[in-house]
Formats: sequence, C-alpha cells, structure tokens
Amino acid sequence: MSDLSAAPGAPRSQRLQQLFKWTVYILLIVNFGLYLVEDMTQSIHTLHAGSTLLDMTSSFATSAAVLAWFMLLISLELETYAIDDDAWTRRIELLAHGARVVSFLIIGHFVFALVNWAVEIETERPLEGISSPCEIIEDDLSWSSNLDYQTLTRENCNTLTDETQLYQLGKDPVITDRHGLLLAQRLAWGDVLEIFAWLIIIVAMEIMVRLQSRGVTGGRLFRMVRGTRFTFYGVLFCLGFWWASLGHWLYLWDTFLWIAGFGAIEMNLRLWREELRNKQVETTDLDAARGATD
Repeated sequence: MSDLSAAPGAPRSQRLQQLFKWTVYILLIVNFGLYLVEDMTQSIHTLHAGSTLLDMTSSFATSAAVLAWFMLLISLELETYAIDDDAWTRRIELLAHGARVVSFLIIGHFVFALVNWAVEIETERPLEGISSPCEIIEDDLSWSSNLDYQTLTRENCNTLTDETQLYQLGKDPVITDRHGLLLAQRLAWGDVLEIFAWLIIIVAMEIMVRLQSRGVTGGRLFRMVRGTRFTFYGVLFCLGFWWASLGHWLYLWDTFLWIAGFGAIEMNLRLWREELRNKQVETTDLDAARGATD
C-alpha cells in the first residue's frame, strides 16, 4: 500500500485526488439509498403472500449488492492507500480480506438472483383467454413495462397497451405485453452482462494488488491485467448509455459513479507503483554505491 498521505504538506494534485475520492464515496452512499428506495418500490408489486425467502432476498438483491460493492471498495481503499505499510498488521489484513469475502458472498447471491430472473422470464407465460388488462383488475396484479410498475386499476387498464396477447412476467403477480416481455428479457441479460463485467474487473484489480504487494510493477501479466480492466470498463460504458437510451438515467449515473469509485483505487495503485519504483531505484543506487566502494 502507499505510504503517501493527503496531509496539508502533501502535493496539491494528491489533495485534489483525495477530495475527488471522498466525494465519490459519499455519492456512492447516496446511490445506495436510491437503489434501496427503488427495491422497496418494486417489492410492493413483486412480493405477495406466497413469496419465499429467496423471493424476498432477491427483491432487495440490488441494494444489498450495492452495499457489498461499497464494502469491497472501502477494503481496497484501506489496503492500497489509507493504512500505511507499518500499520498494516496481520489482524487488519484478516479483517479487510474477511470483509471482501462477505462482500463476495452477497454479490454471489446477487449474481444468482440476476441469472435466475433472466432464465425465469425467458419462459413465456401467456395469459390464455385474456385480451385486455381490464379483464383481470380484480386479481391484485401489477403492470410492468421498461421496469416501471403500476397497480392495475379501472382508471389505467385501458391506457397500458393496445396488444391483445398478455404475459405473466416470470412467477411474479405482474403482467405485461409482448413488447414489455422482450424488453424485460433484454434488460435482465444486460444486468447479467454488467455483473460479470464488474466481477472480471474486481478480480483483475485484486491480482494487481497482490502483484504490487510483492513489489511487481510491470511485466506481461501486469500489462494484460490492466488491459483487461479497461476493456471491461468500456463494456460498462456501452451498457450505461444503452440503459440511458431507454430512459434509465439512474443506471448511467450509477455506472459513471462506480467507475469513478474504482478509478480512485486505480489512482491509489498508481501512487503505490510510483513509490515502489522509487524504492527500487534507491535500492539499485545504494547497491551500485556499495559495489563502487568495494
């Protein structure tokens, strides 16, 4: 980890980096609140008396995963910058790595929930003998289109769709039309692609941390890992702009915010590399001086 600090005497560029970093971290906490509200709003429509524990935890999987990613980010911040080498004890290391294990367990549940949902809605469940939402308004159902949920009422049932073939969305008490079903399927697989892109990025970053902790600052593996991270950042940007084109600006904001958050860790790693290289140069110069003396 870097021994540099953002004390008053630190370089101005470094103080600005710390300001940027903590601004992003605070915004990520706000972001968690936004996703928690969104999950709570959607759970009103998707959960019912027969919902299982898995259904309940899956309904809040997104906000739980956001919190887990934040825990992961903070543990990396501690290891790559906030705690100096001399203070990085075995106990602190175990606590930081334990927090990462817990984070990955929560994220693992999120991955399962996303894949399960994507597979579930791939199976079409047409409503036989129903040609209009107004025919089933007494069944406590909701309507979904492009991740927007509405309770079916006499006032809105005629305004939701012109199509006559309706579908149940997965096993939830939610219905939609053909367009809504296809869009829900694409969005679900987009979420799956996003989470796997993030997992690849975090694994690559973990490899970088392990390499630098061993004093490695270059080489083929080092360059390959860095290149992999930036490739998948590009994938995430593309997904973010696709979501924005569908009106989901929060998801684009979320993408930029998390890339900025992990970008802060990238800056920590760069400072750490500079420190390692400086130490390597000093060691080389000292060895050369000793050789000349001998």
